[in-house]
Amino acid sequence: MAWPESLTAPQQAAVQSFATSCRSFSAQLAQLCVLGNAIGAEWSGGMNTLVGDLSSGDIVPNTSGLAGSQDLLASDITDIAGYAINISNPANASQGTGGYNGSFILALAVKAAGINASI
Repeated sequence: MAWPESLTAPQQAAVQSFATSCRSFSAQLAQLCVLGNAIGAEWSGGMNTLVGDLSSGDIVPNTSGLAGSQDLLASDITDIAGYAINISNPANASQGTGGYNGSFILALAVKAAGINASI
Protein backbone atom coordinates (compact mmCIF):
# COMPACT_ATOMS: atom_id res chain seq x y z
CA MET A 1 0.00 0.00 0.00
CA ALA A 2 1.29 3.45 -0.88
CA TRP A 3 1.77 6.37 1.46
CA PRO A 4 -0.90 9.09 1.38
CA GLU A 5 0.15 11.82 -1.03
CA SER A 6 -0.28 14.40 1.72
CA LEU A 7 2.87 13.18 3.52
CA THR A 8 6.24 14.52 2.48
CA ALA A 9 9.26 12.20 2.37
CA PRO A 10 10.57 13.51 5.74
CA GLN A 11 7.11 12.99 7.28
CA GLN A 12 7.00 9.45 5.91
CA ALA A 13 10.43 8.77 7.41
CA ALA A 14 9.29 10.15 10.78
CA VAL A 15 6.16 7.97 10.79
CA GLN A 16 8.21 4.93 9.74
CA SER A 17 10.72 5.54 12.54
CA PHE A 18 7.93 5.89 15.09
CA ALA A 19 6.22 2.74 13.76
CA THR A 20 9.50 0.85 14.19
CA SER A 21 9.62 1.94 17.83
CA CYS A 22 6.00 0.79 18.27
CA ARG A 23 6.89 -2.58 16.73
CA SER A 24 9.80 -3.02 19.13
CA PHE A 25 7.59 -2.08 22.07
CA SER A 26 4.94 -4.58 20.92
CA ALA A 27 7.47 -7.39 20.74
CA GLN A 28 8.85 -6.62 24.18
CA LEU A 29 5.39 -6.25 25.74
CA ALA A 30 4.33 -9.64 24.39
CA GLN A 31 7.53 -11.21 25.72
CA LEU A 32 6.94 -9.58 29.12
CA CYS A 33 3.44 -11.04 29.21
CA VAL A 34 4.78 -14.53 28.53
CA LEU A 35 7.39 -14.14 31.26
CA GLY A 36 4.78 -12.62 33.57
CA ASN A 37 2.58 -15.67 33.07
CA ALA A 38 5.49 -17.93 34.02
CA ILE A 39 6.27 -15.83 37.09
CA GLY A 40 2.60 -15.89 38.09
CA ALA A 41 2.41 -19.67 37.76
CA GLU A 42 5.55 -20.16 39.82
CA TRP A 43 4.39 -17.62 42.41
CA SER A 44 1.02 -19.29 42.89
CA GLY A 45 2.66 -22.72 42.73
CA GLY A 46 4.36 -22.17 46.08
CA MET A 47 6.94 -19.42 45.63
CA ASN A 48 4.60 -16.99 47.38
CA THR A 49 4.80 -19.18 50.49
CA LEU A 50 8.59 -19.47 50.36
CA VAL A 51 9.12 -15.74 49.88
CA GLY A 52 6.33 -15.00 52.35
CA ASP A 53 8.20 -16.93 55.04
CA LEU A 54 11.07 -14.44 54.76
CA SER A 55 11.09 -11.13 56.60
CA SER A 56 10.59 -8.22 54.20
CA GLY A 57 14.12 -6.98 54.96
CA ASP A 58 15.81 -10.35 54.40
CA ILE A 59 18.43 -10.16 51.66
CA VAL A 60 18.32 -12.52 48.69
CA PRO A 61 21.90 -12.57 47.36
CA ASN A 62 22.44 -11.79 43.70
CA THR A 63 23.64 -14.81 41.76
CA SER A 64 22.07 -13.77 38.43
CA GLY A 65 25.17 -12.68 36.60
CA LEU A 66 23.22 -9.72 35.16
CA ALA A 67 25.57 -6.76 34.78
CA GLY A 68 24.91 -4.06 37.36
CA SER A 69 22.26 -6.04 39.23
CA GLN A 70 22.27 -6.08 43.01
CA ASP A 71 21.03 -8.13 45.94
CA LEU A 72 17.27 -7.90 46.49
CA LEU A 73 15.20 -7.69 49.63
CA ALA A 74 12.42 -10.23 50.03
CA SER A 75 9.99 -7.31 49.74
CA ASP A 76 11.59 -6.36 46.39
CA ILE A 77 10.87 -9.84 45.06
CA THR A 78 7.28 -9.63 46.23
CA ASP A 79 6.88 -6.24 44.53
CA ILE A 80 8.44 -7.39 41.25
CA ALA A 81 6.33 -10.56 41.22
CA GLY A 82 3.23 -8.43 41.78
CA TYR A 83 4.09 -6.17 38.85
CA ALA A 84 4.77 -9.17 36.60
CA ILE A 85 1.52 -10.86 37.57
CA ASN A 86 -0.46 -7.64 37.17
CA ILE A 87 0.82 -6.86 33.68
CA SER A 88 0.26 -10.41 32.45
CA ASN A 89 -3.23 -10.88 33.90
CA PRO A 90 -6.00 -10.62 31.28
CA ALA A 91 -8.44 -9.82 34.09
CA ASN A 92 -6.83 -6.39 34.31
CA ALA A 93 -8.80 -5.35 31.26
CA SER A 94 -9.02 -1.78 30.13
CA GLN A 95 -11.45 -0.50 27.52
CA GLY A 96 -12.51 -4.00 26.54
CA THR A 97 -9.07 -5.02 25.24
CA GLY A 98 -8.48 -7.83 27.75
CA GLY A 99 -5.67 -6.01 29.54
CA TYR A 100 -2.04 -6.13 28.49
CA ASN A 101 -2.18 -9.88 27.97
CA GLY A 102 -5.54 -10.04 26.24
CA SER A 103 -6.03 -11.59 22.84
CA PHE A 104 -6.55 -8.19 21.17
CA ILE A 105 -3.23 -6.78 22.41
CA LEU A 106 -1.29 -9.96 21.68
CA ALA A 107 -2.75 -10.19 18.16
CA LEU A 108 -1.77 -6.58 17.56
CA ALA A 109 1.74 -7.31 18.88
CA VAL A 110 2.11 -10.22 16.45
CA LYS A 111 0.86 -8.03 13.61
CA ALA A 112 3.39 -5.33 14.53
CA ALA A 113 6.40 -7.49 15.38
CA GLY A 114 5.76 -10.89 13.80
CA ILE A 115 7.47 -13.84 15.40
CA ASN A 116 9.39 -11.49 17.70
CA ALA A 117 6.17 -11.04 19.68
CA SER A 118 5.83 -14.74 20.34
CA ILE A 119 9.31 -15.62 21.59
